[in-house]
Amino acid sequence: DYLQTRLKEFKEFERILKPKGVICYNISYHNNNPILPLLLMSEVHKNTGLTMADMITWKKKSSMPFQSSKTKLSRICEQVYIIVNKEHLHDFETNKTISKINEKTNQKFYKHYVNFIEAANNDKIKSKLKAAYSEDLVLKLTNIYFKPNSLIYDPFSGIGTTSRACKKSNRNYIASELDKELYEISIELLKNENH
Repeated sequence: DYLQTRLKEFKEFERILKPKGVICYNISYHNNNPILPLLLMSEVHKNTGLTMADMITWKKKSSMPFQSSKTKLSRICEQVYIIVNKEHLHDFETNKTISKINEKTNQKFYKHYVNFIEAANNDKIKSKLKAAYSEDLVLKLTNIYFKPNSLIYDPFSGIGTTSRACKKSNRNYIASELDKELYEISIELLKNENH
């Protein structure tokens, strides 16, 4: 059921994604079924026009859960999957900075970017939200993949972390959230932003 629900969502993402657009998709490692994220990426590749272009490891400031399992390790890293249209696997849009251009060949060289990002776990905002991440993470991802004034859509906006980061970094955003309590928290937090 989980895979089928997520696959339906990805078919909608495919429908609205610009041809050279990028999806940054964070999915937590599942304690009960650790293979689920990899199975999902396989299903997305097989059943949509989307594919994984890269995988970023997000190292958090602290690990969880506490060591209460004989077999499981505390998780300090999660994956962020970079997903694009298959036909634009090698020419999708990014915000990478050019550091040098070879005068003879006109080949571009870019600032050094790596697939490892260290960022805070969350913004320490109290809510019932379990799948939290930080503005710090969003800002680092937007800096790589989305030019200023890009339009970023967060379909599961929770307490508005992506929206707040977009507001701070001169990116446009659309957000949706079904949970009224989380939606109201996000609106309050956005109103209180100084930017």
